[in-house]
This record gives sequence, structure tokens and C-alpha cells, in this order.
Amino acid sequence: MNKILSLLCSLILLSACGSPPTDESLIKKFQEHKDLFEYMATAFQEENDIERLSAKTIYPEHSRENIQKIKHYRENMKKMNVSQIQKIVFTQPKNQGRISIYFTAYSRGLGISGESKSYLYTNTQPDLIVNNLDEYYQQRRATNQFISYFAYRPIADNWYLVHIVDD
Repeated sequence: MNKILSLLCSLILLSACGSPPTDESLIKKFQEHKDLFEYMATAFQEENDIERLSAKTIYPEHSRENIQKIKHYRENMKKMNVSQIQKIVFTQPKNQGRISIYFTAYSRGLGISGESKSYLYTNTQPDLIVNNLDEYYQQRRATNQFISYFAYRPIADNWYLVHIVDD
């Protein structure tokens, strides 16, 4: 019994240690389903009832009237291979009208520390633009210091890959 429990714990820990997908694999997925990404970005820009959606979680703001819509969105999320969608509408005067919609492709941790890789649709250019997120991460990791950043790689008009790292 102890061996089985040990094995199960090991498998759970190993599955939590996976690496994020490469930029190239995410870009390929985006290109294969670009119309679906565009559709979902438009839907969430116009969406007033749902600002976040995960593959399984029901949030308090999800009403019974939205069940069919949520089911439809989740079917699309599965095709896109994303686990969560989050819309952020900025209201501060400096960013008035800015909308960012994150489509999470990978996440590990992030409560206190962790990492995620997502697709981002936004109507404004992010701050830290890099040519390759994987190379940027390796360069930062090579410093042997704690790292914390949001870095973005353009992949289409108003579309970016975003890598969030927080040691």
C-alpha cells in the first residue's frame, strides 16, 4: 500500500514539473486555429456577463442563463488547447479603453511563485517585447538570480505570446 501511495505521489509531482510549451508549438497551434482565436477574442470583447472562464471551474458570476454559452466557449477552449480565458478591461484614465484577453496555454504555480505561458489579444502594445520568449527565459535563468517578468512576443496583429515568470 505504501509503495502505491509513494508511486502516486511521485507521478503527481512529476506531472507538476512539466516544462512550458515552446514558442514555436504555441505559434503553430495559433496558426492552425487563428479563426477560432479571433472569434473568441471578439466574443469576449463583447461579452458583458463572463470575464473569466476556465475549463472546469464555475465562477460566482456564471449564471444559469449562461450555461449554453459557457459550454460553447469551453468546446472552443478545448480545440484551442487553452485552460483559461481572462478579460481585463482597464478603467484608469491613462489606460482607458484598453482591453486585454489572456488565453492560458500553460501554468504552474503563480500563487506565490510560478510560471505561465499564454496567448494575449490586446488593443495596445505591451511593454517588454522580445523576439523569442524561450531564449529570453534561458538568458535570464543563466544569471542564477531570482527572476520575475512579463515578456511578450508578437505573433499577429494585436496578438502576442506572453510568458510570466515569478521565482
